[in-house]
This record gives sequence, C-alpha cells and structure tokens, in this order.
Amino acid sequence: MSDNAFEQLNEIMRAYRKTEIFLAAFQLGVLEKLSKQAFESNVLARELKLSEKGSLKLLSALCALEIAVKKDNSYTLSANNIKFFDPDSPDYIGGLIKHEIHLQKRWMNLSNSVKSGLPIKNIDEAVNPEDSIRFINAMANIGQRTAPLMLDKVKFNGSEHLLDLGGGPGKYLEKFCDRYPDFNGNCSEG
Repeated sequence: MSDNAFEQLNEIMRAYRKTEIFLAAFQLGVLEKLSKQAFESNVLARELKLSEKGSLKLLSALCALEIAVKKDNSYTLSANNIKFFDPDSPDYIGGLIKHEIHLQKRWMNLSNSVKSGLPIKNIDEAVNPEDSIRFINAMANIGQRTAPLMLDKVKFNGSEHLLDLGGGPGKYLEKFCDRYPDFNGNCSEG
C-alpha cells in the first residue's frame, strides 16, 4: 500500500472527529454563546455547566478547526461564522445541524441495514413527530441560502406565472417575492 493510499484511508477513518467536535459544540450551546460575545473558557464552562477542562479542550479544538478564535484569554467565533450560530440571524443554521445530528444517528446503523436489507429508518426507530419539524427547519436553512442563487440564474420579466407547489417552508417563494416585489401575483404566505 502506498503512503498516499494509507493517508487517504486514514483521513476517511478519522473524519468523524471534526464532525463530533462541531456537533458537540452546537449541542452544548457553545456555538450559540460564542455568537453573542467572547468568553474566557472558565466563564463559559460555568455558564453552560461544563467542566473547565472539557470546555478548554473543546474551545481549543474549535480554534484548530477555524470555527472559533482566541484573543488574549477569550474565545469567540471567527467573524464569518457568527451569523450561522446566532438564533436571531436570518443565516442561522441550527435547524440544519439538528437534522444532521438525527441523520448521523441513522448512518451509524448502515452496517445493520446492509446486513438486514432493511432501510436504515426502519431499524430500531420509532416514528417521531419531531422528525418532520427538524426536516422542515433544515430545509428552511438550506432554502435561505440556495434560493437567492437560483434566482440569480432564473430571470423573470413579469409575464410569467409562478406556482410554488411542495415548497416546504416557503423560502424560495419568500426570496422570489423579495427580489420581485412588483410581481403581479400573490406573494403572501398561506
């Protein structure tokens, strides 16, 4: 086996570590706190009821991933990440992260699915109404970012008709109405 092949396999095998750091920081409320202000690790640990040692290690790992930055003795999110973790921001991606956490739990059953031939969803999983809410919030987070990109590619002159059928949380229609406020149609949610 060549060194490059080993490095590629090693990278694949360990990729989950970055994901786990990121998801733990989200689930523990660290990312949301850091989106609002800078914290010393011990103060953040106290506010979130985390161990000081664990908090410091997690913050150091977030810095290594360039999600957070350390200045003097305080930690905050890197400037381009703040909007994604502030629940008051229109760019907040908390719904998407919660959905990915749910999907990650399913992916952990992939070997059982292959062995049994059953879909991952049907293995040891009860129907949960929260799944729909989580999915809709994730699609809203994605639509918030992708709808403007789609509208940059599709131009309207005002004589067209638009039907938003199965548009989920309505982010595409919302962005359309923002872009074309004089559209001769109904741009209200309903």
